[in-house]
Amino acid sequence: MLGVAIYRAGACASVLVLLLAAISAVHAAAPTAVEPCCAPSQFEGISAQWDPREKFHRNAQISYDAVNSRVSVKWNQRVREVSHLFNAIFLYNQKTLYFVDENHTGEHVFKCEKHVLNEQFPLDCVPTDALYEGSRTLAGNQLLVDVWSFQTQSFNNQTIKAFDMRSRNGCWQVAGLNRSHRFGLDFHMMWDLTSGIQNPNVFVPPKECTNAPIKNGFNSLQQVWKLAQGLN
Repeated sequence: MLGVAIYRAGACASVLVLLLAAISAVHAAAPTAVEPCCAPSQFEGISAQWDPREKFHRNAQISYDAVNSRVSVKWNQRVREVSHLFNAIFLYNQKTLYFVDENHTGEHVFKCEKHVLNEQFPLDCVPTDALYEGSRTLAGNQLLVDVWSFQTQSFNNQTIKAFDMRSRNGCWQVAGLNRSHRFGLDFHMMWDLTSGIQNPNVFVPPKECTNAPIKNGFNSLQQVWKLAQGLN
């Protein structure tokens, strides 16, 4: 387990400050032999994302399985004091995405959608053309991390500048930041990361999804998250 002090609630501001400091110090670090890397092929962890302008917060439990080409994400999001539970199961070998809306406002409502999944499995890797921005130490010099920058596409095909902070040992993603002229800064961080899959049942769709109609429309987690944000 990647368990150091920064992987706890309340430390996100410190990580954000360090990430912004790393970004502002572009090319400040001496050249090294650090190469782009990939995270472990199977891991579980918690991802959190904040947007103070929109009063938005998302806390997600992620199970990532590159061995079997599947991803499970269960999250609680809070928008302007309203909470909502969602679950998404990406089964790339079956070309199927299950999107579950667990509405706990008033009477419990459970809704499942099934979507055709046409995209290839997204490997959790630093892009090979990413620019190495330098290294930093976190948690009282207990954790050495590398900062990378690259351009990528958002869910709506907008070009954005992305910054990725990864542990030197294991290539675990510690934090990330996306910057665009239209949307500003979008910050997220990871903690409680463990290798392997402890509960394979997270990839089993709920029984309510058995007869769900097949739809087209979503291929990425970013698209699903954008839909879910609009449902609060």
